[in-house]
Amino acid sequence: MFQNELKQLEEQNAGLQICDGIKNRCITGPRKTLDAIKEKLDEMLRNIQQKQFTIDDIRFSSMAVVGEKRLAEIGLTHKCLLKTKLESTEKIYLAPISSLDRGATVFTPSAMSIDIRVGDLATQSVDMVVVCSTSKYLLSDILDKAGSIIKNQVNEALQNGRITHSGYETPGGQLLCQRLLFLPWTTEKLDEQTLRQTIHSFFTAAITHALKTQQTSIAFPALGCGELKYDPKLIAEIILDETQRYANYNLKILIVLLPNKNEAYEAFCLKLAELRQRKTVTNPTSFPYRHTSK
Repeated sequence: MFQNELKQLEEQNAGLQICDGIKNRCITGPRKTLDAIKEKLDEMLRNIQQKQFTIDDIRFSSMAVVGEKRLAEIGLTHKCLLKTKLESTEKIYLAPISSLDRGATVFTPSAMSIDIRVGDLATQSVDMVVVCSTSKYLLSDILDKAGSIIKNQVNEALQNGRITHSGYETPGGQLLCQRLLFLPWTTEKLDEQTLRQTIHSFFTAAITHALKTQQTSIAFPALGCGELKYDPKLIAEIILDETQRYANYNLKILIVLLPNKNEAYEAFCLKLAELRQRKTVTNPTSFPYRHTSK
């Protein structure tokens, strides 16, 4: 702020190093000159208008993190000193449960352990976050936020082919979650039958691993809602039908959607509302488990 004015003031008073003096809170020089500089600085301070505001739009948080430098540059262009403060807020969007029929005598809503969230997968405070290792942007974002130790470990595992469909687990690093589970998925557009099979394999591998390792909460990305651009209604149906199979275990299941995917969010909420109108399903009595800890 006032960089040009300070530079000009310093040029007019060569040898005083005004900018350094302001940083060090000490400017030395002739009394008359210092009084003139002080008057000029006071004038600048009087022209400063401090404003504080909050942006509640969840979509802005990722922009503020990624583009903080750009925001600072915009502020300086308009003679503003910009300071951002980001606070993580957990917001759960619950789908409504329909009222019971008057004639119903016994009704236990199912899918109550499944929730839809909008935001950043990396900021979820759960026992385990599942990461699609074949999603370039998601993987990069998670590794950057998890820290260099986890990033180096996962990159080495990728190079050595250790991240398989059985899963590759690491600590959560600098993230809020306790553990990370990396699983590959498709990078190509698939027909519906193959799509269902691959999503089934992905979620089954992750959930069975979570149950075997006694996790109590797990967060998933909404597969297929990004670059592959599948029909959100189809993706919501497949993913929620799959997670519904494990809804009555002691496991909280979160599906995390990107902030700008309004159509996908609506599709997931409608499907979840439908599931919550059903009676409780019977848990699978057994499931395959092929994971080997690395």
